[in-house]
Amino acid sequence: MTRIQRAAGMLLLVGLLIGSGIGFAVGQTLKSELKDITSTDFTEATTISPTCSCSHATARFSLTLSREARVDVAIEAQGGGTIVVLAHHRRARGVLAMAWDGRDGRGARVRDGVYRVRVRLVGLRSFLVPATITVDTQPPVVSGLSSHPALLTPGGEGDAGVLRVSLTADEPASARLAVYHVSADGSVARVWWSDPPAPLTPTQRTLFAWPVAEGTASMPAEPGSYLVGYEATDAVGNVVRVPTGFAQNELAGTIGVRVRTVEIDANGDVQTSDPATVELRRADGSPLGALVWTGTSSASKPASAGLYVERATTPVGTATGVIAIPGGAATLVVVPTYSWQMANPYDANEDGLPDLPGGAQALDRPLAGLADSDIATLVTRARKVLTASPAAGAISDQQIEDTGIPHTARTLVFVNATVWTPGLLARVQRFVQEGGKVRLVASPLDRRATRIEAILFVADGTATAILPTR
Repeated sequence: MTRIQRAAGMLLLVGLLIGSGIGFAVGQTLKSELKDITSTDFTEATTISPTCSCSHATARFSLTLSREARVDVAIEAQGGGTIVVLAHHRRARGVLAMAWDGRDGRGARVRDGVYRVRVRLVGLRSFLVPATITVDTQPPVVSGLSSHPALLTPGGEGDAGVLRVSLTADEPASARLAVYHVSADGSVARVWWSDPPAPLTPTQRTLFAWPVAEGTASMPAEPGSYLVGYEATDAVGNVVRVPTGFAQNELAGTIGVRVRTVEIDANGDVQTSDPATVELRRADGSPLGALVWTGTSSASKPASAGLYVERATTPVGTATGVIAIPGGAATLVVVPTYSWQMANPYDANEDGLPDLPGGAQALDRPLAGLADSDIATLVTRARKVLTASPAAGAISDQQIEDTGIPHTARTLVFVNATVWTPGLLARVQRFVQEGGKVRLVASPLDRRATRIEAILFVADGTATAILPTR
């Protein structure tokens, strides 16, 4: 063996001895570190959501030290790199409690993902704790909200008094169904909330049921428009609420539902699924008699000219309407059906919101809510006209535009009229030009509307109709 070979062999032996010594030292160091940290507790730190207002917003964990030591604790990304230092040279012994709010060293919220905890006892090597912290700020994605039918008639059609919807989520969660009543003035109030929360899973639908009649036919929800949404919370505390608000652009994901007990449209037709008693009275209050039927129907129209009040009563509700009969009367009270549309909270398109200006308003919508009070005011004011002219009849503004003013009419009395259309105005102008008279009682006629067949669009702002004078 040459001298060079002997030298190389010696160097290899020395290298192996040094490497073995280093490996032994590292192993002993790690054993020492693990011996100094006798236990860890990450039960409240497995998954957190820094955005939620809940107990899972912060990761809380602890290390138990067997001896007094100075400790460094840091949060690292899964792929390496320090996110934030939680403790630097902190002197501790026994249980060392730590907390991480999901933010980095600059105070910015970290991205969703998996993070590790690195611990170092000063003077020794650092190591990763065999536990991870997952940051999850995404709320559950809920699907399946649907309503069949969108019209509920409690007490009328078997199961139609219960709204049933089913939900599922893309992760385990708990959910509540929420029902909101929308008033004619646009105000919203929650009227029902499923309790307790029900579990949602990705693989099975959960059924929710709103008992519109609260379990009995004698206690129905108030007729009108409703929005149905939900609130769902995942295991970490992330919450999704639908709707997010009650502006038109905040209703995504909701469904609209209309509750009907009994309704009367502008033509005097009654809509109900229950046996109904319909009473007709003259505007002066004198009764004409009563009819009883089941289902949508038209009351027998009186033969004599006049303005009649119609009241339909069922076991679960009542409704009021009017019937205008012009007959051959010389004086006609004009029923302002166009103006009632501005105060009619009926939800024709079933989006959960009343159809108020400036959306489309169908003229065949049942009268509801504020229209009832308008009818009472109309009858009170029209009564004076009818008393002065006992043979007076009545006609609606819609009838005038559709079929014209009867040739026997000599005077039109507009009562509570605000809305006019070019077609109505043209008919009235021609009537005046041919010798007719027009009286306005609490009728500014200052809101112009456009009518397309049976749909009315009331414009914003004021625009007074100009009537010719004689």
